[in-house]
Amino acid sequence: MTVVFMFPGQSSKCPALLSKFEKMGGDCRHILDEASEVLHDDIRRRFNPESATLFQSNRDVQTGIFVANHIHARMLNVHGVHAKASLGLSLGEYNHLVEIGALSFGDALRLVANRGEAYDCGPAGLMAAVGPLSLEDLSVVIAKAQQAGLVEISNQNSPSQHVISGTRQGVEAALEILEDEYFVQGVVIDHNIPMHSSLFVGVAQKFGEHLARGAWRQARGFYLSNVTAVPIEDPSPAVLTELLTAHVHSPVLWRQSVEAVVARHPDAVFIEVGPRRVLYNLLQSKWVSNRKLKTDGESGAAPDFAAIAVALKDMAHAA
Repeated sequence: MTVVFMFPGQSSKCPALLSKFEKMGGDCRHILDEASEVLHDDIRRRFNPESATLFQSNRDVQTGIFVANHIHARMLNVHGVHAKASLGLSLGEYNHLVEIGALSFGDALRLVANRGEAYDCGPAGLMAAVGPLSLEDLSVVIAKAQQAGLVEISNQNSPSQHVISGTRQGVEAALEILEDEYFVQGVVIDHNIPMHSSLFVGVAQKFGEHLARGAWRQARGFYLSNVTAVPIEDPSPAVLTELLTAHVHSPVLWRQSVEAVVARHPDAVFIEVGPRRVLYNLLQSKWVSNRKLKTDGESGAAPDFAAIAVALKDMAHAA
C-alpha cells in the first residue's frame, strides 16, 4: 500500500481554512507563527473568517491555501501518516515541492506570495468549471467560442471534468454554447483571473524571475509537474524553474498526473491534504478505482487526523 498525498489548489478556499487550527496549538501554532514571520504580517488577523477583506487579493488566496495545506500535511505526520509519493494541482504543486524536499516551507511560501502578487497584476478574465463533458466535445465548443474571444482548456481534471479560462467574452460564449448544445451548465470559479491560459504569458515571465532566484534543494523521490504529467527524478533548479514558469500559462494536466501515479503505484491510496474535498470528489470509481481519503472535516469541522491514521492501518491489515 502506497500512501499518496494530493494537495489542492485555489478552488479549495474557504473562510475557516486557518482559523480551525488556532485552538489545536503545538505544531499548528508554530506553522502559523512562521508564516506570519515570512509574510511580515499577522496571518491570524489576515485570515480571520469574519474579516471583510478575506481573500480580497489573489496573493491572500494563494498564501492562505498553501499554509492550510501544509498544516494538514504536518498534522498527518504527527499522527504517523507519511506519504511515499505526492502531487499537487496548480497552487498545490508548491506543497508537493515542500513534501519532496525541493523547497523549505518558508522559501516556498515566499514564492507563493510572489506568485499571487504577479497574478494580481495580470490581465483580467474568467475561469469556469465544466462537466460532465468529454475533452473531445469540449474542444469542439472551444473552437466555436474562439470567435467571440480567447478561451482555452486550462485544466484537464478528470475524463469528464475540465476548466476553461480566457477573456470574459470567450468564456461566456463557451458557457452559452455548452448550455444550448450540450445541456451542460458551467460554473464560474474565478471572476477575475484567467489562470493557466496564454493570457498569462507575461505574468509567467515576471514570476519566472523569482523562480530563478529560488532556494532550491535536492528533491526526494519524484517531482510531478502539472505541465508534463511525467515523473522526474532529481529535478535540477533549471528544470524546476522552467516548468514552474510554464505552469503559469499552460494547462494543468491533473488527469494525466493521477494516471501517472497509478501506473507507478497501482496500490496507491490517495489522501487529499487540505481544506474541502475537491480532489477527493474528482476521483470517481469509473475513472480511478484506488482507495481515497480526505483530511477535511465534515461541515467545516476540524479535521480528524487520528481517524485517517486508523483507517490506513485498517486498510493495511485487510490487504
